[in-house]
Amino acid sequence: MDLEKLNKSYADLLNDINFDYLELESVKPNLFAILGAVHNELRHSNMLGWLMDTNAAHGVRESFLKRFLREVCQDERSSISQLEVEKLDFENVEVRREWNNIDLLIIFKTHVLVIENKIWSKETGNQLVRYKSIAEENFPDRTKIYVFLTPEGYEPQHEKDTYVPLSYQTVIEALHRIMEIRAEDLTQRTTLLIEDYLHILRRNIMNDDKAVKLAQEIYFNHKELFDFVYEHKPDLSEDLKVPFLNWIKEKKWVIGSNNKGYARFTSPEIHEILQPYKKGGWPDNEVMLFEIDYWWSSGYNDTRIFLKLVISPGDNDELKTVLREIIENIEGCGKSGGKKWLTYFKKKCKYPWDEMEEDPENIINYIAKMEEHICDTVEKVTTAIVENKDRLLEAQK
Repeated sequence: MDLEKLNKSYADLLNDINFDYLELESVKPNLFAILGAVHNELRHSNMLGWLMDTNAAHGVRESFLKRFLREVCQDERSSISQLEVEKLDFENVEVRREWNNIDLLIIFKTHVLVIENKIWSKETGNQLVRYKSIAEENFPDRTKIYVFLTPEGYEPQHEKDTYVPLSYQTVIEALHRIMEIRAEDLTQRTTLLIEDYLHILRRNIMNDDKAVKLAQEIYFNHKELFDFVYEHKPDLSEDLKVPFLNWIKEKKWVIGSNNKGYARFTSPEIHEILQPYKKGGWPDNEVMLFEIDYWWSSGYNDTRIFLKLVISPGDNDELKTVLREIIENIEGCGKSGGKKWLTYFKKKCKYPWDEMEEDPENIINYIAKMEEHICDTVEKVTTAIVENKDRLLEAQK
């Protein structure tokens, strides 16, 4: 797209009345957006827990929890019937958050509701099996109800016969209904809070509100311009990499293979001893590198820096075997999470997304929190490699 066409396309966009409407929609204040809670599962679970607390000072009473359970009992996997829902004692309900890592635990006199809430993260390991065991062990005499709550109502990978998959659309419909029938019972603050929450759910979780539809219409009407802008947008992942690479250089370490979202390095001693594979897993075929993953774990306000020592797959199995034995004899290496790519000395540190968008150099503050661990790990691994230099050189002949 040449400059003349770009200017014309931009002028057309500014003259599109939908663009004005979208601008007005986007600047409306929203409490959840202001607090940075839009994409945070913990904050959503807190909100749901508050709404399900029948004794909380919101005026909703049992309406939200009852409608939620009515949806659950529609599924054949549910251990509670519609009739049982109506007979529950909603006056004596206890809501627990993050109890034994369970997102939401709702305790009745006769029943227990276990909710695993997933927005952007995935089901990990056997967590649903574990939560089921915890509920059965601690509440043996109560009927257990298990729910897997996601934006689209996806089936869980584990315990498919136990956990009822439920969509956030259920939450939206329940809140709409409450706003209709209990409007007079709600305080002004509660009404505004629910309205803000509904707004966030529709726009950011379900991708279905007025602003989203306006944005989609604008995109289709000015597709060429937006595609051009997107193709040339700044890449925050590359901006974040610069402070990492500068820090690595300051430590006099050797920078390794380049990939988006990773800063890789090794010590000069290890670099000298371990020659590259002829064919390996990284672009430069290194055998082993320290790896900082600072991007692919990103999820708005749930971003993390991960440090790992990684042994790559390659065309020298003997070398990989010797190296694995050396590393696994180092204190504190931990167990590898994979078989093809071997990872050790895993450590993570959270960092706030909005701080990085404001200035990528802010990542330095979070590198500092990892520095002692990283330096100690590099020193331990380097010492072990140097001590076993002859074995490693022999394995590379």
